[in-house]
Amino acid sequence: MKISKSQKDAVMSLLMEKFEDKQTAANEKFLKEHKQEIDDAIADFKNDEEKVEQLLSDAKKLIDKWRNSKIINNNIDVSYGWYYNNSTIFVNKCENVYVKYPQIKTPDFSKVERQLELDSLSKEFDVDKFIKKYLGK
Repeated sequence: MKISKSQKDAVMSLLMEKFEDKQTAANEKFLKEHKQEIDDAIADFKNDEEKVEQLLSDAKKLIDKWRNSKIINNNIDVSYGWYYNNSTIFVNKCENVYVKYPQIKTPDFSKVERQLELDSLSKEFDVDKFIKKYLGK
C-alpha cells in the first residue's frame, strides 16, 4: 500500500512525538528519584558561585592596587575577569542551573523515514505494526 507524503509526514511526526513523550516521562522519573541529590548539587553550586564572586572581588581590588601603582605598570584589564599568567580569565555569572537528564535511546529518524517509504511499497503494509516496531510495544 503506497502512502502519500502527508501520510508519511504524519507517521514520522507521531513517532517523534511518542519519543518526546518517552523522554519527558524519563525526565520526570529521574527528577523524582534524584530530587535530593539535585537540590544538594544546586545548593553547592550557589555556594561555590558566592565563593567565586568573593574571589573575583578580592582579585579586582588587588589588580586595581597594582594598576594604580606609581612604581610598576602592568596594564591589567579587570573589566570582566582577572589577569593571570599573560592571559585573562573570564568568569560569567550563571543565571540558570540545568539538570543533565539521561537521554533515552531513539532511532535515527532519517533511516526510519526511508524504511517507511520502502515498507509502504508492500501490499501487506500496516501502519500500526510499523509504529509498534519502533516504539517497542
